[in-house]
Formats: sequence, C-alpha cells, structure tokens
Amino acid sequence: MTTGEGKFYSNGLDLEWLGSASDPGGFMDQLHRLLVRILTFPAVTVAAVNGHAFAAGAMLATAHDFMVMRSDRGYWCLPEVDLGLPPTPTMHALVSARLSHFTLHEAITTGKRYDAVAALAAQIAHKCAPESEVVPTAVALAAELSAKNHDVVATHKQLMYSDVLRMCPG
Repeated sequence: MTTGEGKFYSNGLDLEWLGSASDPGGFMDQLHRLLVRILTFPAVTVAAVNGHAFAAGAMLATAHDFMVMRSDRGYWCLPEVDLGLPPTPTMHALVSARLSHFTLHEAITTGKRYDAVAALAAQIAHKCAPESEVVPTAVALAAELSAKNHDVVATHKQLMYSDVLRMCPG
C-alpha cells in the first residue's frame, strides 16, 4: 500500500528539476520501471489516495490494483494536455491498460479533474472514504486480499499487462 501526506498523494514530477537534470532519459527509464514494477507486483497493491494525484502521481496511483480515494478533498487528474506534455508511450500504455477507453479518452483529451465520487463513477477509484478512513480502508482491503496466491497473481498481471511490459526498458 502507498499513500501520501497532507493534501497530496502525489503531484507528479518536478518538471523544473527534470528540465535541468543531467540525464532526464535515465530518470524517465527509472520511473517507467517503478510504474511497471507496481503494476506487475506479485501481490495485490492498494493506493490510499489521501489527496491530489496529478500527472505521474495519478499514474502511480493507477498502477496499483486498487485505489481508495479521500472523499472530501483531492482530485485524480492527467493534466498533460494542459501542460503541453504528451505522456510517454509507457505511461500511455499503463493508463490504457487500467482505464476504460471512454474514461481514458476523457481524461487525456480534457485534463478533467476527478473528485472521489467522479473517479468512482468512471471506475478510476474502487472505494472512497473520509480522510480519517482512507488508510484504514486501504489497509483492510490489502489485508483481505493478501492471502491470494502470489505466483498466480504475478502470472495474471504478466498476462494482463504484457503490452506495458514490452514497452518498458530493462
């Protein structure tokens, strides 16, 4: 299970830092490997989205098997269209594999901000809870599913996300 702190789960990448990084391609390769590692982790994963999840932060949450969003604050959003930054092919493959085509189209062409209720309706999030219950709800969900056979879970994920795996370096 992952979570953030305060009003943010993750606002994604620090674009100013990335623009000045000596090896932005190497950093992006590492980010892709992290996203794919979470996507294909051999156990059930849960994102406890305690606040805003934007851009790569939204992708990080989406890479988890399940997402519990805070019901009273925070948005899930892919704002790349407004930033003038198309997602990398690996990032696009990841969100394509996890979201319905309708939701993906709406999210990436409009940069729509989904609150917890809208994210539930769009099948981005699986549950929503008040702030004090986000982490306990995510922990309970993870605990409930922790006994699943990890070898079988890993095989299922390898099969479901084979297209994403083929796009990720190393």
